[in-house]
Amino acid sequence: MTFPEAQRLLADAGQPHVLAFWDRLDGSARSRLLDQVASIDWAAVAELRGVLGRAAGPDGAAAPAPMEPAP
Repeated sequence: MTFPEAQRLLADAGQPHVLAFWDRLDGSARSRLLDQVASIDWAAVAELRGVLGRAAGPDGAAAPAPMEPAP
């Protein structure tokens, strides 16, 4: 994955801040970061964000799960 590809992918995923400190990284760290970005299942992340968004209350806080006694 190239830096421009990572920029587009992260922008589409709403995560452009991941590259905020790119200029401070050496070549090895940059390569590892690009590998990590490429390895994430961004479709699954989007799905989870959607689930959490639907579970959120009117103030944006996640709705608590119903409490049940332990078996």
